[in-house]
Amino acid sequence: MVIQMGGKGNADPGIRSTWNPFKRQMLVSVLSGFLIRVQFFGTEEYREWIIKAGLLPVRAELIPKDMTHQTRESFAGWIRTTWHPYLQRIPTDLHTVFIESLINQYLFLYPADEEGIIYVGMVRLEVEAKRCQTL
Repeated sequence: MVIQMGGKGNADPGIRSTWNPFKRQMLVSVLSGFLIRVQFFGTEEYREWIIKAGLLPVRAELIPKDMTHQTRESFAGWIRTTWHPYLQRIPTDLHTVFIESLINQYLFLYPADEEGIIYVGMVRLEVEAKRCQTL
């Protein structure tokens, strides 16, 4: 079995660092008490889970990878589709403000390159396991 998913540190610190301004603005009441149900785990957690599932871990590896966006609109589209749990909590008329503020803060901290390409540091977790041999 080989699986790949977001790993520990995925989109960190970039995306998480953009969150701070929203805690101090109008969205705090909207997002108060909101639990993030998506988490990114590391190799040790997955090794344990693989063993508990009765498999033999062969490899578990965190792999840094840059996600690139050619345009600001592409970056906004990614936020619209991956940040939907947050957007569901925000009134529809504030979605554009939320996304634009997020992008502005991100680009302030992590400017696009000279060609306008926006980079987001991602971390992929690849896990390989095999069935345990029985005697």
